[in-house]
Amino acid sequence: MLPTDSHFNPPPGVSLPSEEVLHHINGLKAENRYTRSSAVKALRQIGDRWVVEPLCAALQDEDQAVRTSAAKALGEIGDARAVVSLCRAFAEDDPSVRNIAAWSLGQIGDARAVVPLCEALKLEISYIRLSAAEALGQIGDARAVEPLCAVFKHADPSVRSAAAKALGRIGDARAVAPLCAALKVEDPPVRSAAAKALGQIRDVRAVEPLCAALESGIPYIRISAAEALGRIGDVRAVAPLCAVLKVENEEVRTTATWALGQMGDAVGLPLRILSAPTLTPAERLTALQSLTGALPRTAGKAVRYVVGDVQTFCENLCGTVRSGESARESVRRGAEAVLAELQNRANAKVLLRASVSDDAREKDELLRGVSDRSNTTASGELLRPSENSGEANSPKKPGILSRIFGI
Repeated sequence: MLPTDSHFNPPPGVSLPSEEVLHHINGLKAENRYTRSSAVKALRQIGDRWVVEPLCAALQDEDQAVRTSAAKALGEIGDARAVVSLCRAFAEDDPSVRNIAAWSLGQIGDARAVVPLCEALKLEISYIRLSAAEALGQIGDARAVEPLCAVFKHADPSVRSAAAKALGRIGDARAVAPLCAALKVEDPPVRSAAAKALGQIRDVRAVEPLCAALESGIPYIRISAAEALGRIGDVRAVAPLCAVLKVENEEVRTTATWALGQMGDAVGLPLRILSAPTLTPAERLTALQSLTGALPRTAGKAVRYVVGDVQTFCENLCGTVRSGESARESVRRGAEAVLAELQNRANAKVLLRASVSDDAREKDELLRGVSDRSNTTASGELLRPSENSGEANSPKKPGILSRIFGI
């Protein structure tokens, strides 16, 4: 189906074309095909509004090289008035002209080309389907999602890769399930393209399949999966990404470090790890130990500031269970020690601020706040549910450990 034709009438007040433009337009009518080809190139270099209609007419030239050159010129100029003529050129029998016409339609990005390009996805010629998929990705119209998803049944990996890239650029959540399925195919380029596309869509449903892709033995698939997880930013990916920090490939490790950095600032990320309900205590430990060595030097220092000595943290949070003590109680005990240390550091920062303050009222308020917090033991404050103000029968809020660790 071709879009309805449009007119090329210039708006009122627009100046007439220059003598140079008229000279090259006349060159398109020459009998010599080389002269016509040279005229197309000259008009492409000029690129003003007057050259579009003559170049559209050149799409019907008897010489294939002239038609191809005119199609490319119209894509480089990017004028939407050429869409109808390019759609007609895309429907002709010559594969070279069709290929360039699809590219030009993608460059222009006009939605009128979506239907003809989607229909081309059903053709048997692989590189026409590939060009159509790439153009649809450039246009970014959601009507192309289902036809592009159907392309994953095509035998040619390059066509499936192009479809995955296009779906990523469109960014429609309907593509998540087919792209996740594409992560499991045998062709590495398709898996890599699918991972990148999922990173562009940023749907949390892709987190687990992408974490599984991190275990691939092919470095560029791991890199694509790590990049995608970094874009999505779900904390469930922390432990798998930290495991990747141990591989030999430097680019894989660098990408995994970048991905971890996207999940929070140097202080916020370890706190997110500590409070992540999807991570076990052992996974929290692994993540924090890896982060202190993997992040840039200044960020690593910030992580160590938050969790203190990682080995001590390990012993507190994931240490040996004491006699008569359940594993749950052991985690609770270690968490209490960690949070108490964080509270002590917060108090220290307040005391420092108070020591340099010249405002007596501010200093008194700061010191009183530290005193109030210090009068409550860590176990009482952190483990005991907090009382709500107001009515006597109002429900109690869970303590901070219950909210963070679920205990």
